[in-house]
Amino acid sequence: MYKTKKGLWRQAVTIDGKTKTFSAKNKKDLMMKIAQYRSEPHGIPLDKLADEWIEEVEERLSFNTMKGYRSAYKKIINDWKDKPVDKITSQDVLSWLKRYDHLAQKTITNMLLVLRLIIDYGCVHYGLKYNPCDKVRPPKGTGKKSREFPSQEDIDIVNTHTDLPFGLFLYAILYTGMRRGEICALRWKDVDFKNKRIHIRQSSYWTNNHERHDKEPKSQAGERDVPLLDSLADKLKPLKGKSDELVFGDLKEYQVDKGIRKYMEETGLKCTPHGLRHGFASILFKQGLDVKTIQYVMGHAQSSTTMEIYVHLMEKDKTAAALSALEAFNGA
Repeated sequence: MYKTKKGLWRQAVTIDGKTKTFSAKNKKDLMMKIAQYRSEPHGIPLDKLADEWIEEVEERLSFNTMKGYRSAYKKIINDWKDKPVDKITSQDVLSWLKRYDHLAQKTITNMLLVLRLIIDYGCVHYGLKYNPCDKVRPPKGTGKKSREFPSQEDIDIVNTHTDLPFGLFLYAILYTGMRRGEICALRWKDVDFKNKRIHIRQSSYWTNNHERHDKEPKSQAGERDVPLLDSLADKLKPLKGKSDELVFGDLKEYQVDKGIRKYMEETGLKCTPHGLRHGFASILFKQGLDVKTIQYVMGHAQSSTTMEIYVHLMEKDKTAAALSALEAFNGA
C-alpha cells in the first residue's frame, strides 16, 4: 500500500491469478473496495467501475477534457447503475444511445467513447473478455445545431464598437479566427507588428476555483501563425505592454462570459465569439483561399472540419441564389 502524489492510497492485489490495483482517498475506503470486489461473484457493477475509472484518469487528463468526460460519466452511472459489466451486450449499448438521439451527434459519440473507455479499464484491471462498445456505431443525433455565422449587421457592430469593453477582444476574433482560450493566453511577445503576424502557442483554461492556466494546443495544428490585419495592429499598438504581459489581461472565465454578454446586450450583437471565428473562415473562403491554407490558419487538426464550414457556406449561397431567381421571376 502506498500514497500517490495526488493523495490517493493504492494497493495491488492478486485475485484469481489476476493482479488488480485499487485506489481510494483513504486506507479504510481502499480496504473496503478490495473486500467488496472479493465478494462480487457476478462481475463488477458498471457504476463502481465508472467511479474507479474516473478516479484514475482525472489525475492525468486536462481540466477541459475531464469537463467533457464528466457529462457522459454522469449519464452512464445514472442510467446503468449497478448492472454487471459482463452482462452488457452491444445491443444494450445501442439501445441506450438511441434514447439520446435527440442530442447532437458529437454528444452521442462522446457518450459512447466514455463508456468504451470505462469498459476498456475493466478489461485491463478485471479481466473482462470483450468490450461491447467496440462493435457499436453511434446513431445519428438530431439535435445538432447548424454552424453559426455572423450577419452583415453583426460584422458592422463589431467593426464600430471596438471602444467598448470586450469590443477589441471580439474584433480580434473576427479578424484572426482565434479561439477564445487562445485570445486569453495571448501575450505581447506573440504579436509581431513588424512581420504582421500573431504567433499562437498557448490556450487558456480555468479550473473550478476560477484559476487560469495556460496549456499548449492539443494537436500540432493548434500551434500556428495567423495574419495581423493593419486595422487590428493600429488598435493594439497604443495598448502595448511588456513582452510577457497578457494582451487582454489576466481574465477569469466568468469575467469573459459576463463581459461578452454585456457587450451583446448593449450593441445588439447576436453572433457568439465562436460564430465570429466562423465568420473569419467565411471571409477567407469568399476571398478564394484554398481549404488547406484555411485549415492551417484556423488551427483545425482535420481538413473535414474546415470543409464542413465551406459546405455550409456554399449551401447558404445556393439558397440565396435560388431566392433571388424566384423573386426576379415573380416580379417579372
